[in-house]
Amino acid sequence: MLLFFSILEEPDEKSQFTRLYNYYHKLAFWAANRILKDNYLAEDALQEAFIRIAKNFSKISVKNSLECSKTKNFIVIIVERAAIDIYRKRKKYMANEISAEELEKTAYIMEDLEDEEENRIFRAIRSLPKKYSEVLLLRYVNGFTNSEIAGLLNMKESTVRTNLMRGRKRLEVIIDKILAQSRELKVEKEAAATKEEEKGDAGEWKKNI
Repeated sequence: MLLFFSILEEPDEKSQFTRLYNYYHKLAFWAANRILKDNYLAEDALQEAFIRIAKNFSKISVKNSLECSKTKNFIVIIVERAAIDIYRKRKKYMANEISAEELEKTAYIMEDLEDEEENRIFRAIRSLPKKYSEVLLLRYVNGFTNSEIAGLLNMKESTVRTNLMRGRKRLEVIIDKILAQSRELKVEKEAAATKEEEKGDAGEWKKNI
């Protein structure tokens, strides 16, 4: 914990970071070990991930409750990325090779948001390949800048911009389909409601004959 405290300046931040670390340690370890399948390497991934988190901690504590779903989503993204970085560096020494499909899987855990429109968008983002979904979530759900995302994910800022641009294009296609389906469902519901009203009116007319 001293390593993390050396990054944090304010006593209040250190206290909140300790709460965050204790609250998410088990989930973070599970997310890392799901990829690395090695307890020692998973702990290394946790340390690297929480260093990145400590460097951006003021933004987390200000924007979100430590225990909210957006913070949980953020923790999992950073831990998974740290674990993937370790796996790729040590790939030739690993006993178990991990398929590209397995690396693409994510452990995002996020409860439904109160706003149904936000829910639809979030589900659409999650359906994208990880390299797009993680930058979109960090940018538009957690509110980080491109530069901050580059530091958190250990990648070039130009790569973040490219993935955001390509991810947005894919997301637009998915959202257009969702909106089209919503419009069709609305029309079907309205037609069904009209039919029921007509049945009711016909019944009333027969009674009055």
